[in-house]
Amino acid sequence: MKKYKTVEFTKWLYGIGAIILFVVIILFLPVWYIQEIELVGNYYYNGNEILKVAALDKGMHPLSIDTKDAKKAIEGLPFIEHANVKYQFPNTLRVEVNEKRPLGYVAFHDSYLCINGDGTVLEQSKEKRLKLPVLEGLQFEYFVLGEKLGTENAEKVSTMNEMMGVFDKYGFTEKVTSIDLSNLEEIHLYVDKLDVIIGNIRDFDKKVKWLVKVNDGYSMGILDLTSIAHGQAVLTPLD
Repeated sequence: MKKYKTVEFTKWLYGIGAIILFVVIILFLPVWYIQEIELVGNYYYNGNEILKVAALDKGMHPLSIDTKDAKKAIEGLPFIEHANVKYQFPNTLRVEVNEKRPLGYVAFHDSYLCINGDGTVLEQSKEKRLKLPVLEGLQFEYFVLGEKLGTENAEKVSTMNEMMGVFDKYGFTEKVTSIDLSNLEEIHLYVDKLDVIIGNIRDFDKKVKWLVKVNDGYSMGILDLTSIAHGQAVLTPLD
């Protein structure tokens, strides 16, 4: 009887072992390894930059991927607001990101600070890596990455947000090289060698419409749009 129980137990162990071996073989079949990575929501970062920082790549086994660690690594990038990493059966990885929209650059000594729509410093770099205008007239003595520039700049940043929205509307953002917000009643912006006197932010949509038309034919000179409400725009071309 005892020998019979031993044989049965041995058979049971062999059965369990066979099942485990079968499961392991199935789990590590090539079909399960990541063959496709879907990246959604990225604009300022390319796919390679995001996947590299998250240590993600095709050919990885799903069991070797810690989605929480990957999410945390991606959210450590300056322009990333939120990230989500999900495995999709059978061999796809989906990476979703929400980016912080950069507003423009602020010159600081021999570098540039990239700020977003609430004045938070996203990164410091030697050169501008995005086609965004340089913002002049903001007041601060120091900065901290990930924090806002001084509160005294709040009105200027708010004005800049409004301006950028209109530039985007007319596809003109990349043409503006710099904007001087030192005096919000006499805003200047520069398009190539064209000095554009905006005045205040009122009627800005109408002012940009005129600017777009004028810039089609002129890239040098002075364009005064302060009286646009009265239908007046004054262009002084420079040879």
